[in-house]
Amino acid sequence: MRTIPAAILISALALSAGIMAKETKNDAVKDAATIKVSLTQAVQTAENGTHGKAVRAHLTHSHDKLIYLIETVNGEKVFDVKVDPTTGALLSSHEDKRDFQKGNDEEEGDESETE
Repeated sequence: MRTIPAAILISALALSAGIMAKETKNDAVKDAATIKVSLTQAVQTAENGTHGKAVRAHLTHSHDKLIYLIETVNGEKVFDVKVDPTTGALLSSHEDKRDFQKGNDEEEGDESETE
């Protein structure tokens, strides 16, 4: 008769462990459940929207909403692009001028500054 209480204890422990695992689920698991558009598809949307090449891309939260944030480069211009991971829509695209610290005609190692 001692095996019955042990079996009940083991079952209770297994059940509580399962509940705790669901409550402490990694955010990435929850985020993945809501995504309908792959990162690859989002990058393609960003590249098409800016006629550039993606150099960085990741999924992030912005104003309590999931978005893909993608950085593209077109010639000498850098763009920050937001793509909806549910619909694939291009949400916004703007030039990021802060990425450039030197002028176009300055060579690397040149200490002079022109403004």
